Amino acid sequence: MCWGLGAMISLFAIRSTRPIASFKIILAAVCGVLSIGLSLRADAAESGFGVYLLGSRGPSSGYIPHPGFYLASQQFHYRGNYSGPISLIPGTITDAHISVATDFNMLSPVWITDKRLFGGRLGFSATLPVGQVNVALNAPGVNTEEKGFWIGDPLFSSFVGWSYQNFHWNAGVTLVAPIGQYDSTRLSNLSLNRPAVDVFGALSWIDLKTGIDISGALGLTVNGENTETNYRSGTELHAEWSVSKALTPALSVGAMGYHYQQLTDDSGQGASLGGFRGQATAIGGFLNYRFQIDKRLVSLRAQALREFNVENRFRGTPVSLHLVVELGP
Repeated sequence: MCWGLGAMISLFAIRSTRPIASFKIILAAVCGVLSIGLSLRADAAESGFGVYLLGSRGPSSGYIPHPGFYLASQQFHYRGNYSGPISLIPGTITDAHISVATDFNMLSPVWITDKRLFGGRLGFSATLPVGQVNVALNAPGVNTEEKGFWIGDPLFSSFVGWSYQNFHWNAGVTLVAPIGQYDSTRLSNLSLNRPAVDVFGALSWIDLKTGIDISGALGLTVNGENTETNYRSGTELHAEWSVSKALTPALSVGAMGYHYQQLTDDSGQGASLGGFRGQATAIGGFLNYRFQIDKRLVSLRAQALREFNVENRFRGTPVSLHLVVELGP
C-alpha cells in the first residue's frame, strides 16, 4: 500500500484516551512503495533501487485507523554510494563510482472505508512521488554529474486490516504505474519506468497500558520489464521491524530496521551484467509526536537509518519525515 513504497498501510489511530499516542499514524502503509531511478544498471534491481521504499513501514504498521479520510506526506532524503561494474547506455564500465543524493516527497490521500472484507476494514490510497535527484558518476574516462527535478511513478494501493485485543494486522497490494517522467539517456530519474506489483502484510502488538509497540512487515515485489531498456529486475523481498515505547501520551521513541533480499536474477537483453542479485540491511531509530491542529489529529515521525551488509546496491543513509493529518469522516 502506498505505502511506501506505495503507500503502505501503517496508518494509525489509537484512541486519545489511551497512553500511547491518541493518534498514531503509521505511514508505513500509506506510502510504501517508491524509489529512485538512474539510467544505468549498477546492481540488483535495475538502477540500484526497488519500487518499494525501504523503511516506509514503522511503528503500528499492522494497525488500520478508524474510517475516514487522511492525508499523508513523506519527505525523504537519501545519500548513498556504489562502487563496481555498471551498464550504461550503450556500454559497460567495470570500475565505476556513483554517488546519489535525493530529496523527494510522496503525497498520499488515504481513504479508510466503513466497508468490511473478510471481516476486516477496507482501505485505499494513492501516492505520487515528486522531487530532486542528483547523480555523480566517476569512472575511467568519465566524470559527469546530473541533477533534475522529476515526477515519479504513481502508486495505487488497497488493503484490509483486522484487530484482536492487542494484535493488529493487515494485508494488501500496491500497483505501480510506469507513467512518470523518464528518459533512458539521463543519469537521474525519479521514475523507474517499470510496472510492478507489491504484495505485503504487517503485524503489530500494541499494549496501551505500557505504551509498548512491537511491529513487523513483510512484502514481495514482482517487477515487469522496463521497455526502454529491455531490462527486467528480479523479484524482491523486503522485511521491516520496529520496537517503540511511549514516553508521554504524545511522544514515543523507538528503534527500527529493514532487510532487503533479491530472490531471482535480473533478466532481459539489457541485463548485461547478469543476474546481479542484491541485498541490504539497515538499522536506526525514530521519534513520533502527535498533536492537534484545529481539533484535527496530526502525527509527525522523524527517522534515520544506516545501511550495512550491502551487496550490488547503493549503500547510504535514509532520513525521512512522516506527517499524517486526519481530514475527517
